[in-house]
Amino acid sequence: MGKVVLITGASSGIGQITAQYLHDQGHTVYGTSRSAHDNFDYKMLILDVTSDDSASSCIDEVLKSEERIDVLVNNAGIGVVGDLAEASVEDIHAQFNTNLYGAHRMVQAVLPHFRENGGGMIINLGSFGGRLAVPYQSLYSASKAALAFYSDGLRMELMRESIVVSCIEPGDTRTPFDTRRKEVSNYSRSEVSERALDIMRHAEANGTDPSKIAKRISKLVNSGKAKPRYTTGIDAKIVGLLLRLVPFSIQERGIMMNYKIPRK
Repeated sequence: MGKVVLITGASSGIGQITAQYLHDQGHTVYGTSRSAHDNFDYKMLILDVTSDDSASSCIDEVLKSEERIDVLVNNAGIGVVGDLAEASVEDIHAQFNTNLYGAHRMVQAVLPHFRENGGGMIINLGSFGGRLAVPYQSLYSASKAALAFYSDGLRMELMRESIVVSCIEPGDTRTPFDTRRKEVSNYSRSEVSERALDIMRHAEANGTDPSKIAKRISKLVNSGKAKPRYTTGIDAKIVGLLLRLVPFSIQERGIMMNYKIPRK
């Protein structure tokens, strides 16, 4: 029997691929976007995850049509890039307001239904960038690190209520995410930062096929069971192994060498 799945940020990238994949498997899929879309096989709703009212209205709309929600996939996210020292408090708030607070708004909106229904599943899309700081994308890393620990804590708190929580942490993935990145307010565009961001973009352009992430999410949806975290992508798995084996000082050198950032 197909499940009712709500996926935020489903107009492009990982969200779109996942929504279409689940739809093709026979699930009832609702995607969301900040603006109207009607050219998808699955149903699309307008949602602004930075708004409490919008989050509540979105959940209510799905429940009105389907009378239940089985799975919430918090995929909506943005990236704010540039020199961390130049970021304003508003820049930091914008990064966290979507990537962390937005996920929390959706969780709070759907939890009463999950509790009334006797269970449910929450899948948060983190990033392997949340396990290590990516220079000049440090705010994004910080927000995804926060989301991962948020997921871990939420999982333990809701486990006794048969509500499953999991966080998927992809490595570099081929999506149009770079086209939607925002810059910190006073970004100075130094040679070092621009080179690092170019290396980042190249890695993403040659990254993991997003369909692999969609397949991982599908397995969780179909089984109704999940581990706390999943790493996807060969790059993330290799780096994850190195992070467990080498001391932080060596990790730091490796990151700076990768992005060609001089130490002095």
